[in-house]
Amino acid sequence: MSEEETISAAELDERARDLEDLQTEYEKISFLGTPKMPCPECAGGGSVDAGSLGNICLGCMGARVVDRPFTKPPKLPDFPALRAGISNYRNALEKGLALPPASSVVSEEELEELRTKGEGIVQQQLEATEEAKRLSSGDADY
Repeated sequence: MSEEETISAAELDERARDLEDLQTEYEKISFLGTPKMPCPECAGGGSVDAGSLGNICLGCMGARVVDRPFTKPPKLPDFPALRAGISNYRNALEKGLALPPASSVVSEEELEELRTKGEGIVQQQLEATEEAKRLSSGDADY
């Protein structure tokens, strides 16, 4: 797309929806990609008798698991910055102001690259899980 072309409001809406869907998928990848352990507060039950505070465990908020210590989730793309480009362009378009360069808005190609990268991360996680299962079953080649 050249700099002179204008991105329509419908295209902005579609890219915003695609970006939101990708962010949701990446958040799932991040959650599943971080090793978990039973919550030490509720022993994995998801709830504790907290009297007037309710019965949802405040350690895990009912998830029953927490991230293992000293583990880091996968690095997520900068979704707020990507969303800001769409918002800035939309605001300029709606108010009749000078449009920012079209390159400031996440492109369909960039969205597809993010999708492909996310699929690669999931594949790596699956392979690591399969390797862990193989090692724990005693099939390891030592």
